Amino acid sequence: MQRASRIAQPHRLVWHIYAFWIIARAFSETPTFAENAGLCGCGGSCKSEMDSRGAAEQRFRERECAGRDLWCAAQTGRVSSTAGVHFMWFSRALRVALWNEHLHVVAHLVSHYSPVSHYSPPAPIISACLDGGRTPLTYAALVGSVRAVQLLLHAKADVHVFDNLDCSPMHCALQRGYLPTVQLLLSAKADVNVNHVDRRAGPPLVHAATAGHVHVVRLLVDAKAHLDTVDNAGNTALGAAIHGAYNKVLDANALLAVAQVLVGAKARVDVDNATPAADHYRAWHAMAVCVPITQAAARGHMPLVRLLVDARADVNSVDGYGRTALIRAVRANHTSTARLLLAAKAHTIEAFRQGDDGLVWNAIHNRNVPLLSTLVRAKADMHRTSSLGWAGVYLAAAQGLTRALQVLLAAKVDADAPDSRGRTALWYAELKGHAAAAQLLRTPRP
Repeated sequence: MQRASRIAQPHRLVWHIYAFWIIARAFSETPTFAENAGLCGCGGSCKSEMDSRGAAEQRFRERECAGRDLWCAAQTGRVSSTAGVHFMWFSRALRVALWNEHLHVVAHLVSHYSPVSHYSPPAPIISACLDGGRTPLTYAALVGSVRAVQLLLHAKADVHVFDNLDCSPMHCALQRGYLPTVQLLLSAKADVNVNHVDRRAGPPLVHAATAGHVHVVRLLVDAKAHLDTVDNAGNTALGAAIHGAYNKVLDANALLAVAQVLVGAKARVDVDNATPAADHYRAWHAMAVCVPITQAAARGHMPLVRLLVDARADVNSVDGYGRTALIRAVRANHTSTARLLLAAKAHTIEAFRQGDDGLVWNAIHNRNVPLLSTLVRAKADMHRTSSLGWAGVYLAAAQGLTRALQVLLAAKVDADAPDSRGRTALWYAELKGHAAAAQLLRTPRP
């Protein structure tokens, strides 16, 4: 029983080991009388080592106290000495001063700080990354403080430097849609097309369009930003905006306003590299690319679809999943969008990838008889089967949709043809107990 108790409570052994380690450390670090008197045979080196260790700890405590005093002073808008302050406390004080717009404190910190250890960044401190990864200018742009940005630009801050979070001052200003800050950075010769292939932020125009900042997008377009530049995912500014709306990042009105600005500036409305690829990496990259017309149709955004159609977008282009705008609209049950695409000469034959459910099947599955009638008049394939091997007539019979059966039978669909299991539409109607549908299928047809 005693051994079982020890096994059930192993933490007691851990505590005993920890207590033994503490006692051994205390005895090893405590100088003996012989060491203090210099009688241990080392010639007094033990005492000097203990003195140097105590001096180092005292300097560390002094730096910590000085750093806390500097941070508290910056928070209340007071100027304090930066002598002997560690860079961590300096960066925290500078961030607090920028957030509260204590410009005199910011000017004092930027002009009077000097590194005190090898952990501090190299000069100039105006472009160094603070605690948290931001540079002073990127943090001021992110906060939206125009006066702080003016002060840092006057102190020769670099407007093209990237911080540790892969953002430039322009990206930080665009993230919140601060138009005066963007104007100020552009006046300081900030690159409106700044981008690197190894950066995650993407071009400024794509950044602003994704966030839905219409006034900033208009400003960048007027500043000759490249309209067709792409981010790391391969999306243009128009595609990124529509993709952001599809993911509920911005609302429909902001999306339409951004699209109107970009399309009015002659931005490209089609994507060339969205065809599915053979290898997995290229296929994933293709699926990440947003085709504007297909995403707008999937969302059912009629004004945007009309805008893209008027801009001569290819209504038969496919996205990374191999689907056109028409199959996207039909799958999402957007009748008006599908009719608009059909009026723009959208194809109804081979309009979807192999293995997808057909247009007619999707309309019946959504119980949308008006859309079914539109597709039948547009000569959509009524005999295409779903991924489970069902044609539209079998689904209509199994669900008892008499109006859908009337539309299909009027279009001369072969309702007596058996499926892969040898069962007809009448068999499915009788199995599910739909008497009206069964009676309609028993009626002789010319």
